Amino acid sequence: MAFTQPRQTKNDWSDEDEECEMELDLGSKTIEKPLDGGGLWSNVITEQLLEEGTSTISSLVNNKSARGVEAYSVPQNAKVSDGEKKDVPEFDKKKFCADLFSNFNGGEGEDFEFGVNGSGTKHPNFDSIKKNKRKKEYTKKPYTKNNATTFKINPKNQKTERYADKTILYKLPESCDNDTLVKAIAEGLSERCLELIERSVYILGQDRCRELFEMVRQTEINGGMKTLDERRRRSPGGIYIYHIKNHPDITKQQKKCIVNPPKNTEDVNIANDK
Repeated sequence: MAFTQPRQTKNDWSDEDEECEMELDLGSKTIEKPLDGGGLWSNVITEQLLEEGTSTISSLVNNKSARGVEAYSVPQNAKVSDGEKKDVPEFDKKKFCADLFSNFNGGEGEDFEFGVNGSGTKHPNFDSIKKNKRKKEYTKKPYTKNNATTFKINPKNQKTERYADKTILYKLPESCDNDTLVKAIAEGLSERCLELIERSVYILGQDRCRELFEMVRQTEINGGMKTLDERRRRSPGGIYIYHIKNHPDITKQQKKCIVNPPKNTEDVNIANDK
């Protein structure tokens, strides 16, 4: 099949004009690479998605922020309108828990095994919950300063001031009888055992007991004295007994009668004579 270009007049004819002929052969394979329709449509869809995304970003930037320079990131404080928001499912905690424990007791045909029913929902053991609650109520609370009811303090053992300071500042009466001196020494030493002080006064005499009391005062002024195992500090009464045992002018019989009194009164009289 041939196509020819018509000429209007004879003067238009020239040797340079050539006949334009184009043959169309539908059966010939002139196109080597066929068109990929699937790839073409994917490219079109990708372009549409990119255009929609860029238009959304540009609208957000132009409407919600004013900037003087070019930027390629959406500002964090930009707010999306209701029309631009996507439908995202929200997690409802109350509804989830209600659906989870709606069939708590289970049906008639469901079997409970190891605390779990057939659908996998765990059912509680109310007896264990009550027992654990009772254990928590009766647990021993740790000691605190504000918790006055935890430990009961014996008022007899409670001292309002440090007894070492009391011994240092205490002064014995200069002239008095034995009973008054016994009470004064016991008060100055914060000693509750009056019999010990009484035996020392009656066996050793007032002058020796005043000397022992002054030795106790000097020991407390120098920092006190610890026990043999060095785990605690000696009381003024303990220091008083220590000086009685280690005094060079006090005999063994007198020491024994004061610290470990004998049952027979004859031994006490012998110690007084010495």
